Amino acid sequence: MTYLRRDGGRILLGNRDQLAIEICPLTPAWSPRHLPERAGWAQFAIWAGGCNLCRNLLDGESSSREYVNVPLGDIADWLVQSWTSIRFEERPDRFPLQASAFDKLRDWGNANPPESCDEEKWFGLRERWWQGHFLASGANGAQLPNLALFRIGDRLLVEWNPAEFAGAPAPSFLSEFGQVSVRWDEGEAVFAEFVAYVAKCFRKENLGGVFSWADLKDPLREAVADL
Repeated sequence: MTYLRRDGGRILLGNRDQLAIEICPLTPAWSPRHLPERAGWAQFAIWAGGCNLCRNLLDGESSSREYVNVPLGDIADWLVQSWTSIRFEERPDRFPLQASAFDKLRDWGNANPPESCDEEKWFGLRERWWQGHFLASGANGAQLPNLALFRIGDRLLVEWNPAEFAGAPAPSFLSEFGQVSVRWDEGEAVFAEFVAYVAKCFRKENLGGVFSWADLKDPLREAVADL
Protein backbone atom coordinates (compact mmCIF):
# COMPACT_ATOMS: atom_id res chain seq x y z
CA MET A 1 0.00 0.00 0.00
CA THR A 2 1.30 3.46 -0.94
CA TYR A 3 1.03 5.97 1.88
CA LEU A 4 3.17 8.81 0.55
CA ARG A 5 3.85 10.17 -2.93
CA ARG A 6 7.12 11.85 -3.80
CA ASP A 7 6.39 15.21 -5.40
CA GLY A 8 9.66 16.58 -6.67
CA GLY A 9 13.42 16.66 -6.59
CA ARG A 10 15.81 16.93 -3.72
CA ILE A 11 16.37 20.23 -1.91
CA LEU A 12 19.73 20.61 -0.17
CA LEU A 13 20.18 23.42 2.35
CA GLY A 14 23.79 23.91 3.46
CA ASN A 15 26.93 21.83 2.99
CA ARG A 16 26.90 18.10 3.75
CA ASP A 17 30.54 18.15 4.86
CA GLN A 18 29.69 20.71 7.55
CA LEU A 19 25.94 21.00 8.19
CA ALA A 20 23.01 20.49 5.84
CA ILE A 21 19.33 19.60 5.71
CA GLU A 22 18.07 17.54 2.79
CA ILE A 23 14.39 17.50 1.82
CA CYS A 24 12.43 15.55 -0.79
CA PRO A 25 8.81 16.80 -0.76
CA LEU A 26 6.03 14.25 -0.26
CA THR A 27 2.25 14.23 -0.27
CA PRO A 28 0.36 11.89 2.10
CA ALA A 29 -2.28 9.69 0.52
CA TRP A 30 -4.66 10.41 3.40
CA SER A 31 -6.14 13.65 4.78
CA PRO A 32 -4.24 14.49 7.98
CA ARG A 33 -6.49 15.74 10.78
CA HIS A 34 -3.73 17.33 12.85
CA LEU A 35 -3.29 20.83 11.40
CA PRO A 36 0.54 20.91 11.59
CA GLU A 37 0.59 17.74 9.45
CA ARG A 38 -1.47 19.18 6.58
CA ALA A 39 1.54 20.70 4.81
CA GLY A 40 5.28 20.24 4.59
CA TRP A 41 5.57 16.45 4.43
CA ALA A 42 8.97 15.28 3.21
CA GLN A 43 11.71 12.73 3.19
CA PHE A 44 14.06 14.41 5.66
CA ALA A 45 17.76 14.05 6.40
CA ILE A 46 20.19 16.13 8.40
CA TRP A 47 23.92 15.98 7.64
CA ALA A 48 26.76 16.89 10.01
CA GLY A 49 30.44 16.48 9.27
CA GLY A 50 29.71 14.35 6.20
CA CYS A 51 27.43 11.94 8.11
CA ASN A 52 23.79 11.47 7.24
CA LEU A 53 22.27 11.34 10.71
CA CYS A 54 18.98 10.02 9.31
CA ARG A 55 20.43 7.00 7.50
CA ASN A 56 18.69 4.10 9.19
CA LEU A 57 17.67 0.47 9.20
CA LEU A 58 14.02 -0.25 9.86
CA ASP A 59 13.09 -3.22 12.03
CA GLY A 60 13.00 -6.37 9.90
CA GLU A 61 14.70 -4.86 6.84
CA SER A 62 18.23 -5.46 5.52
CA SER A 63 18.79 -2.40 3.33
CA SER A 64 19.28 1.06 4.79
CA ARG A 65 17.12 4.11 4.19
CA GLU A 66 18.60 7.56 3.58
CA TYR A 67 15.67 9.53 4.98
CA VAL A 68 12.85 9.54 7.48
CA ASN A 69 9.37 10.44 6.23
CA VAL A 70 7.99 13.15 8.49
CA PRO A 71 5.81 16.27 8.58
CA LEU A 72 8.19 19.21 8.86
CA GLY A 73 5.92 21.66 10.69
CA ASP A 74 6.62 20.52 14.24
CA ILE A 75 10.38 20.35 13.59
CA ALA A 76 10.38 23.92 12.30
CA ASP A 77 8.17 25.06 15.18
CA TRP A 78 10.58 23.55 17.72
CA LEU A 79 13.47 25.43 16.08
CA VAL A 80 11.59 28.73 16.22
CA GLN A 81 10.54 28.21 19.85
CA SER A 82 14.02 27.05 20.91
CA TRP A 83 16.26 29.36 18.95
CA THR A 84 16.43 32.01 21.65
CA SER A 85 17.82 29.42 24.07
CA ILE A 86 20.26 28.11 21.47
CA ARG A 87 21.37 31.52 20.17
CA PHE A 88 22.07 33.10 23.53
CA GLU A 89 24.31 30.27 24.71
CA GLU A 90 21.95 29.10 27.42
CA ARG A 91 23.67 26.36 29.41
CA PRO A 92 23.52 25.05 32.98
CA ASP A 93 25.51 27.26 35.35
CA ARG A 94 26.70 24.27 37.39
CA PHE A 95 28.01 22.40 34.34
CA PRO A 96 29.62 25.10 32.19
CA LEU A 97 32.84 23.40 31.10
CA GLN A 98 31.61 20.14 29.64
CA ALA A 99 31.65 20.00 25.86
CA SER A 100 28.80 17.47 25.62
CA ALA A 101 25.14 18.39 25.96
CA PHE A 102 24.31 14.75 26.71
CA ASP A 103 26.89 14.67 29.53
CA LYS A 104 25.39 17.85 30.95
CA LEU A 105 21.91 16.36 30.87
CA ARG A 106 23.06 13.14 32.54
CA ASP A 107 25.11 14.89 35.21
CA TRP A 108 22.24 17.24 35.95
CA GLY A 109 19.98 14.24 36.50
CA ASN A 110 22.52 12.65 38.87
CA ALA A 111 23.35 15.82 40.82
CA ASN A 112 21.61 16.86 44.01
CA PRO A 113 19.93 20.27 43.91
CA PRO A 114 21.78 23.13 45.62
CA GLU A 115 20.49 24.30 48.99
CA SER A 116 18.82 27.30 47.39
CA CYS A 117 16.70 25.15 45.05
CA ASP A 118 14.16 22.45 45.91
CA GLU A 119 14.14 19.17 43.98
CA GLU A 120 11.01 19.90 41.95
CA LYS A 121 12.38 23.22 40.70
CA TRP A 122 15.79 21.65 40.06
CA PHE A 123 14.40 19.02 37.72
CA GLY A 124 11.99 21.53 36.21
CA LEU A 125 14.97 23.63 35.18
CA ARG A 126 16.60 20.54 33.68
CA GLU A 127 13.46 19.73 31.72
CA ARG A 128 13.24 23.29 30.39
CA TRP A 129 16.88 23.19 29.28
CA TRP A 130 16.29 19.83 27.56
CA GLN A 131 13.26 21.20 25.75
CA GLY A 132 15.26 24.14 24.44
CA HIS A 133 18.22 22.19 23.06
CA PHE A 134 17.17 18.63 22.15
CA LEU A 135 15.27 17.96 18.94
CA ALA A 136 13.42 15.00 20.47
CA SER A 137 11.46 17.43 22.64
CA GLY A 138 9.82 18.85 19.50
CA ALA A 139 9.46 15.66 17.48
CA ASN A 140 5.78 15.21 18.43
CA GLY A 141 5.82 11.51 17.60
CA ALA A 142 8.17 11.67 14.60
CA GLN A 143 11.11 9.25 14.68
CA LEU A 144 14.16 11.51 14.47
CA PRO A 145 17.83 11.30 15.47
CA ASN A 146 18.64 12.10 19.09
CA LEU A 147 20.11 15.50 18.29
CA ALA A 148 21.23 18.41 20.48
CA LEU A 149 22.06 21.97 19.42
CA PHE A 150 23.92 24.45 21.58
CA ARG A 151 26.28 27.36 21.23
CA ILE A 152 29.76 27.98 22.56
CA GLY A 153 31.14 31.38 21.57
CA ASP A 154 30.96 31.82 17.81
CA ARG A 155 30.36 28.10 17.18
CA LEU A 156 27.21 26.01 16.88
CA LEU A 157 27.70 22.50 18.23
CA VAL A 158 25.63 19.72 16.70
CA GLU A 159 25.77 16.55 18.79
CA TRP A 160 23.99 13.23 18.54
CA ASN A 161 23.58 10.05 20.58
CA PRO A 162 21.61 6.84 19.95
CA ALA A 163 17.85 7.29 19.70
CA GLU A 164 15.40 4.97 21.46
CA PHE A 165 11.77 4.47 20.45
CA ALA A 166 9.01 2.71 22.33
CA GLY A 167 6.94 1.56 19.38
CA ALA A 168 7.64 -0.78 16.47
CA PRO A 169 8.66 -0.81 13.72
CA ALA A 170 11.35 1.70 14.61
CA PRO A 171 14.44 2.93 12.78
CA SER A 172 17.98 2.30 14.02
CA PHE A 173 20.08 5.30 13.00
CA LEU A 174 23.45 4.12 11.75
CA SER A 175 25.50 7.08 12.98
CA GLU A 176 25.04 6.70 16.73
CA PHE A 177 27.53 9.12 18.30
CA GLY A 178 29.14 12.31 17.11
CA GLN A 179 29.69 16.02 17.51
CA VAL A 180 30.36 18.63 14.86
CA SER A 181 31.22 22.29 15.36
CA VAL A 182 30.37 24.85 12.67
CA ARG A 183 30.54 28.62 12.54
CA TRP A 184 27.48 30.08 14.22
CA ASP A 185 26.41 32.22 11.27
CA GLU A 186 26.70 29.28 8.86
CA GLY A 187 24.79 26.93 11.13
CA GLU A 188 22.04 29.46 11.80
CA ALA A 189 21.69 30.07 8.06
CA VAL A 190 20.95 26.39 7.40
CA PHE A 191 18.19 26.22 10.02
CA ALA A 192 16.81 29.62 8.98
CA GLU A 193 16.49 28.44 5.37
CA PHE A 194 14.79 25.27 6.52
CA VAL A 195 12.19 27.10 8.63
CA ALA A 196 11.57 29.59 5.81
CA TYR A 197 10.96 26.67 3.43
CA VAL A 198 8.45 25.08 5.82
CA ALA A 199 6.67 28.42 6.29
CA LYS A 200 6.35 28.72 2.51
CA CYS A 201 4.79 25.22 2.36
CA PHE A 202 2.12 26.26 4.87
CA ARG A 203 1.39 29.53 3.09
CA LYS A 204 1.05 27.69 -0.21
CA GLU A 205 -1.73 25.57 1.31
CA ASN A 206 -3.37 28.63 2.93
CA LEU A 207 -2.38 27.28 6.33
CA GLY A 208 -0.17 30.15 7.43
CA GLY A 209 -2.26 30.60 10.56
CA VAL A 210 -1.33 27.16 11.91
CA PHE A 211 1.95 28.59 13.24
CA SER A 212 2.33 32.21 14.36
CA TRP A 213 5.64 32.46 12.48
CA ALA A 214 4.49 31.00 9.15
CA ASP A 215 3.67 34.39 7.61
CA LEU A 216 7.15 35.80 8.34
CA LYS A 217 9.74 35.99 5.56
CA ASP A 218 12.60 34.85 7.82
CA PRO A 219 10.76 33.17 10.71
CA LEU A 220 13.74 31.87 12.68
CA ARG A 221 15.57 35.20 12.95
CA GLU A 222 12.50 37.46 13.01
CA ALA A 223 10.81 35.52 15.83
CA VAL A 224 13.94 35.87 17.98
CA ALA A 225 14.31 39.56 17.08
CA ASP A 226 10.74 40.22 18.27
CA LEU A 227 11.51 39.02 21.81
